[in-house]
Amino acid sequence: MQVSLVQLNTALGESMYLPYSVAMLQAYTERYARRPERYAFGLPMVHCPDVRRGADALSRTDIVGFSTYVWNANRHRAIARELRARNEHALIVFGGPHVPDHPEQFLRENPFVDVVCHGEGEQTFMEIIERYPQRDWGDVPGVSFLDAAGRYVTVPRRPRIQDLSTVPSPFLEGVFVPLMAAHPQITWRTVWETNRGCPFQCTFCDWGSATAARLNQFDLGRIFDEAEWIAANGIDYLFIADANFGILPRDIEIADAIVAAAGRHGAPRQVLVQQTKNATERAYLTMKKLADAGLATELNISIQTTTPEVLTAIKRQNISLQSYGELQRRFVRDGIPTFVDFIVGLPAETPASFRESVSNIVAGGQHHRVQFHNLSVLPNAEMGDPAYQRRFGMKMVTTQIINNHAPADPPADGIYETQELVVAAASFTEADWRDMRTFAWLTLTYHMHRLLTVATTLTWKLSGLPFSRVIDALMLADPERYRTLGEMRGFGEDFSMRMQQGGDEYVHARQWLDQYWTVDEYLLIKLCLEDRLDDLYAEAFEVLAPLLPAGTDAIAPRLALADALRLNQARLRVPGVDGSIVRCDHDVDAFYEDVLAGRDPELHRRKLTYEVQHGRSADVDGWLRDLVRDRAESKFAAVTSAREGWA
Repeated sequence: MQVSLVQLNTALGESMYLPYSVAMLQAYTERYARRPERYAFGLPMVHCPDVRRGADALSRTDIVGFSTYVWNANRHRAIARELRARNEHALIVFGGPHVPDHPEQFLRENPFVDVVCHGEGEQTFMEIIERYPQRDWGDVPGVSFLDAAGRYVTVPRRPRIQDLSTVPSPFLEGVFVPLMAAHPQITWRTVWETNRGCPFQCTFCDWGSATAARLNQFDLGRIFDEAEWIAANGIDYLFIADANFGILPRDIEIADAIVAAAGRHGAPRQVLVQQTKNATERAYLTMKKLADAGLATELNISIQTTTPEVLTAIKRQNISLQSYGELQRRFVRDGIPTFVDFIVGLPAETPASFRESVSNIVAGGQHHRVQFHNLSVLPNAEMGDPAYQRRFGMKMVTTQIINNHAPADPPADGIYETQELVVAAASFTEADWRDMRTFAWLTLTYHMHRLLTVATTLTWKLSGLPFSRVIDALMLADPERYRTLGEMRGFGEDFSMRMQQGGDEYVHARQWLDQYWTVDEYLLIKLCLEDRLDDLYAEAFEVLAPLLPAGTDAIAPRLALADALRLNQARLRVPGVDGSIVRCDHDVDAFYEDVLAGRDPELHRRKLTYEVQHGRSADVDGWLRDLVRDRAESKFAAVTSAREGWA
């Protein structure tokens, strides 16, 4: 009996994820089926740019299982529809987080799907296919289907697997070996579980809502063996898919095992984790071990918001912001870059509270990167419940999912994935959403991308104002008088309005690597490559200077701001510039670096000559690729010397 498993993911150049979810199904069936020899598993399908060809490849298969999530749901359905037209007898099974918990409408709208399974799929999938060809699933826990008379049938879920040692490892059982041998040109990535479950119930997430229970753990010996297999087989990128890595004391041992295996084999080269929410000490230790080994160039801190009312609305009020702040301070002290996850458009947020949250994040020491996500609704998250949406007055639009930094060529078969993007709620209007979205982009462009960061930092610290007031001064400047600043704001507002009408999340720039960019990246590129920097710095001085306090015998804040802007422009790495000499009346570089290092800064008036060396001057494509897109090199050059006096 021919069995095919489908878990499509996005090709990242020559890199792709191993199909971990469906490999678990195969490993379980091959161990526990009554007659395992009855099933012949083909190579899992992981990439399919043309649904008709994909359906052709599956057309002689008896059973096809699809593991479905937001990045492949539409394409999976399209393949299944085409497959049914070619093979009316094939058993088509859908599972994964994107199968609705209440799937009657899904089944009626997609009659080519025979049965769906909910929750952990290993045992459920095996029991489904064990009943082929009879197709009698009425006694299989965790399935839904339409019976021969068209009646909707759903069977209560089975309990979660308590003893995960009963689930075979697809790595150690050799499930991936044929796939990797068939595609030697691919640099493989993988997802990896060390436990299952999440005790938190964030309403935007379908992780905790799927379990909302204690963690069940895979055996530690198995985890060590899998870490060795991953490294020995050259897996380049490892994503640890635990909802809260670092929550368990043993996670420190697991981090040690990953580091040791990478040291022996030179792989993986990069490790990404979703760190735990509240266990500060273990989160710090596990993440620092990976960073110290060079396996994590920047560490993720998932804050989402600091607004108490919003945290209550999304059920994150039991997650300690103090823990996040402590992590941030420790990593700043250690010189380890972090980035913060933040969501635009959460229920109960307002433009004022959004700005306050951003100010809190920056005040906590985040000057490296904030990853502002647009809120989209997942079907099995609590936020996907219509009653929840009515309660918070949420308005959504359907938009195509475009991968940032991906080529702009449309899919050959016209199949796009889509998402439900939140663009308004009871607490914020559509105009408010555009305002918040533009504020986020300009925060990144001006501060995190280093375009004005020395000046924004100095103005913020000397004025004593919330950081958001500094960005607002740049964002809300009179567009007639300050045309460059006005153009940046206008682009953000116009683009966010197009998003609210179903437009793309990212900007296609044919002239710049012919790919998609985030709006903040696009604005950075535009200002740097279209010779707009002099105008930007002149306008920034005029709008930031009024925020500064009056001068004293010790310092002249307006002169210091002019110093900051000159140094900022000198340190910003742009194509064709190797370095420069900057004369300043204040020690603005030391002031700025103290803030970044988490120290209390003190500004002094002294004549200094700064020498800035950029090193190799990149060509335009190299700059776009290495500094802006891939962040492989810093956008900011170092000050190589600071001499007293004006040389």
